[in-house]
Amino acid sequence: MMKPNLSKDPEFAVKYEFNRWADYIELNCLLNPDGELSMSDVVRFFSERDDDGDMSLMYPNFQTELFGTANSPGDTFYGGNVIDKLEILSNYLRTGLSQKCKNNPKYKQPAGDAGLDLVSFIMLDTDDSSTSRIPVCFGQCACSPSRWREKQSEILFGRWHERFTTLPAYHELIFVPFSLRSISGQWDSEYDDQIYTIAVDRFRIIHILQMYGGNDTSFFSQLSIYNDLCNSIAQLYA
Repeated sequence: MMKPNLSKDPEFAVKYEFNRWADYIELNCLLNPDGELSMSDVVRFFSERDDDGDMSLMYPNFQTELFGTANSPGDTFYGGNVIDKLEILSNYLRTGLSQKCKNNPKYKQPAGDAGLDLVSFIMLDTDDSSTSRIPVCFGQCACSPSRWREKQSEILFGRWHERFTTLPAYHELIFVPFSLRSISGQWDSEYDDQIYTIAVDRFRIIHILQMYGGNDTSFFSQLSIYNDLCNSIAQLYA
């Protein structure tokens, strides 16, 4: 593949930069889903930048936390059994766990994530008047071209509302690094009737990058694996 002369067309250069990073994210997630970069890492990276008001793959000003893959000390839901994570989550959502959830033996072990990768929420109250039923988003990240369909079911309201004493309807998002579109840009007919959550695919990720990043692609250099990415991308486009 011939590399275009980016200096001749600044606008194209920006689009090329976004697309080449999307290429890497997609290839890395598809070919090496257990590798250093995953969709959860991608979402966490942009969620952390949202603290500075820059960008977010969820919603601006929402606090976004890793749940199932919170494996680093300092993560909000790091360590403990699944029931411990659910208890912390209920506190953040200003609600409580149902008795059925508390009695479920499968939550009393460290393995598993209860089917939730990401949770995002925003407090609408002051500290002294906070209460339940705040705006919430639940998200799942899928790298597999086949498993993304079933992973949607893990964040459905019908599954989660019975785990808490009060939980309002929330947005359900599935993040995938690949495109679910046809050549027209619409949902591909193969997938259209299989998408029953808010799908954030490759096209939407690129669009979010452009909305928040504008013409500035320098934020990519903040990735800890920036140099490795550059080498891989250079080989991809050689």
